[in-house]
Amino acid sequence: MGSVPVRLSLILFPGVRSDSFRVLLTYLYWDDVGPVLPSRCLDLLELANRLCLPRLVHLIEKRVVEELNRVINSTDNGDVVEICLRLLEPCKLHNADQLADWCMNHLCTNYNKLCKMSPKLLRSLHPDNQEYLTEHRWPPVWYLKDFDYYDKCASEREREERMVFKRGSGSGGCLCFGGRGSEQPLVSSA
Repeated sequence: MGSVPVRLSLILFPGVRSDSFRVLLTYLYWDDVGPVLPSRCLDLLELANRLCLPRLVHLIEKRVVEELNRVINSTDNGDVVEICLRLLEPCKLHNADQLADWCMNHLCTNYNKLCKMSPKLLRSLHPDNQEYLTEHRWPPVWYLKDFDYYDKCASEREREERMVFKRGSGSGGCLCFGGRGSEQPLVSSA
């Protein structure tokens, strides 16, 4: 019997990098994904979404959130705010809803830092996302207004107390507790 030549086919994945393909193969063979950097996750999410692999999408989301939490615990979360801004809308596009929700929650809780650090990126978001962030920001606007009012009242009260204390500490006042009256004995010795 003669051997039948095996014809190998080449399957093209346009736009897929080799490291993304290796992660796909790891998932297909071992049902697991190694550590995923947030800066490199969008290619993986796109590939997983294109191939209709929701479990792979979930594993990638899990690894990215673990990495972001590690960055938050090791440094200030300014870097994470910017990463979340860049990930938010592409994650929604590639059906990585859990990661998009995590990013949205992180942006809401760090809204003041977000406005100071990246106002340009914030304005580049879709209007629905901008509206959600302003509605669910932390601290909310009413809290900031109340806190400012409290600070103003507290400083005004402190200033009034200092003025009363300055007026009361002079030569006048109660005879038995302060001023000149306490320096002289109450009963004369003569």
